[in-house]
Amino acid sequence: MLIALSRWQMLIRSLSRGLFVVLLGTSVAVSVVVAVEGHALAAKATGGQAVFTLQPVTYDPSDPMTKSFFIFSSRPGAMIRSQVRVTNVGTAVGVVALTPVDATTGQNGGTVFLSGNEPQYTVGTWIKLAVAQLVLNPGQSQIVAFQVAVPRDAGAGQHVGGIEAASTTVETTRSQSKATSLHLNIRNVYVIAVQVNLPGPTLEDLNITGVQAGGYHGYQTVVIGLSNTGNVMLKPYGTLQVMDEHNNVLQNIVLRVDTLLPATQINYTVNVQHKALDVGNYRAIIHLTYGHGKQLQKVWPFSVTATQLAQTFGDQGGGPLQYLGNRPTPLVMALVGCGLVLVLASALFGLYMFARTTVVSVGRKRSTN
Repeated sequence: MLIALSRWQMLIRSLSRGLFVVLLGTSVAVSVVVAVEGHALAAKATGGQAVFTLQPVTYDPSDPMTKSFFIFSSRPGAMIRSQVRVTNVGTAVGVVALTPVDATTGQNGGTVFLSGNEPQYTVGTWIKLAVAQLVLNPGQSQIVAFQVAVPRDAGAGQHVGGIEAASTTVETTRSQSKATSLHLNIRNVYVIAVQVNLPGPTLEDLNITGVQAGGYHGYQTVVIGLSNTGNVMLKPYGTLQVMDEHNNVLQNIVLRVDTLLPATQINYTVNVQHKALDVGNYRAIIHLTYGHGKQLQKVWPFSVTATQLAQTFGDQGGGPLQYLGNRPTPLVMALVGCGLVLVLASALFGLYMFARTTVVSVGRKRSTN
């Protein structure tokens, strides 16, 4: 089963890919949360901003990753106690709100975290912080104690949540032109992961739940439903082949999926390469390797409709992938026209040179007689 995506989710995904949306004659207000996970570099503050980071106070020398985020090996019913260092790396005094949060899998893989303003249901409910808010000067740090209460009925495997450090100040950036007014509300958020490993049988299990054609802003896609039904994190890799009804291989794409958290499912989006798929029926042949050498292969039929193509490429029938269909794009027609003009010009020039050479040769022969 594929997860339904709304138009707003598609827009957000487009923005996350670095695509720009131009809205003419409108006024737009956008709220942006700048989130940093683990030990990734926090954005440097300019113009007097407070920017907060989090770091474990202690770490396991045998596991370098514990310098960046928390990894606890525990058991159901246990109480874990630890500390986190909160630092203001910005250039202004600021107030930071500390909140436990759940983790999930991002739409194209990788660990993402729920907002601290949303209800939490898993590891976010296990974590209790000694304080919920701090005021820190530029360069100042403070150590905050916290505990993780593992439920007695928690299952074996890897459980992931996090601690969010969010600036309470929202900064507004405005951009004004004759046709467009853009307002960006920016709030800096830093999240450090909290991973709890519980003993018991390890289950590595991955399922493909569906395949369908998609697309947005001129990019045609194949969307693969992936579900991690095991209890440990997975990073699948493999290939996607797309074949038509005549068994011609139209696409052969390498897949490398970022982390899939246990008990999560995503719609993994793959951009179609080179020439887009026309209206018709196709087969997706997916081969994935995951965990400790486990293999998964599935053949899944899907189709491309005229409606999907229109939604992806618009009325022009063209886009970055140069979708041609049954009619060439204006660019292709122009190139073909230029090519024909050049060929005709070359032919005429060749005939002219041939005729000129022939006249000269004949003239010379007559002058010798």
